[in-house]
Amino acid sequence: EDLRYISIPRCRTWDVGPTLQSAAYHGSHAVASRTNLRYKVAMDPTPLEPRVPSPLPYRLLLLEAFVLVLLWLHYYPLMPGRMATHFGAGGEANGWMTLDGFLLFFWGMCAFLVVLMLLMPKLIGLFPDSMVNIPHRDYWLAPERRPLVRAILGEHMAWLGVIILGLMGAILHSTFRTNLLEPPRLEGISIGWTMGGFFAAMAVWLVMFCRAFRVPKEPGATR
Repeated sequence: EDLRYISIPRCRTWDVGPTLQSAAYHGSHAVASRTNLRYKVAMDPTPLEPRVPSPLPYRLLLLEAFVLVLLWLHYYPLMPGRMATHFGAGGEANGWMTLDGFLLFFWGMCAFLVVLMLLMPKLIGLFPDSMVNIPHRDYWLAPERRPLVRAILGEHMAWLGVIILGLMGAILHSTFRTNLLEPPRLEGISIGWTMGGFFAAMAVWLVMFCRAFRVPKEPGATR
């Protein structure tokens, strides 16, 4: 018989017109006999292969790390051996650390948070589905969608790392500038702008995260 190969993306259902004599579904292709076949396909709009994550958040992470190193190189010689690192409601210093102790604490915290954000998508398979907190969890954690979920999570966790590392950099800069004063006193307005920007960025991130895990709508039949 003269066979025609109709390339169809992976789909839930499909049917063909009355002129079809025989058909079979093999992987991502339908094999139909004869010619001039009229067909319609109910597509599954969710691709089963992971998309390529955007490199932008990873580049921004590297840029932020570079800026943090420059901050340390600039301010380290200017810092006292004993730094004010915690402040009361009025901005007065009430907690202190040695300069080297603050160095280890700060870089350790940054490394832990960023590595956690980047590794979280790769560790998703180690946890039961009930512990994976994403919108429409039952739909997205189907076995055929897990590679796509890891790709989406990887990109969004990288953006979350950008936001968190940006917050850490702003706090570091404020801490350095505060310790240049005598006595050290934290300016409330600088912290207000820092936290306002952080919460605004987190709100945008949360909206984009929820949008990424919407259940795709069923498209109409195509011809």
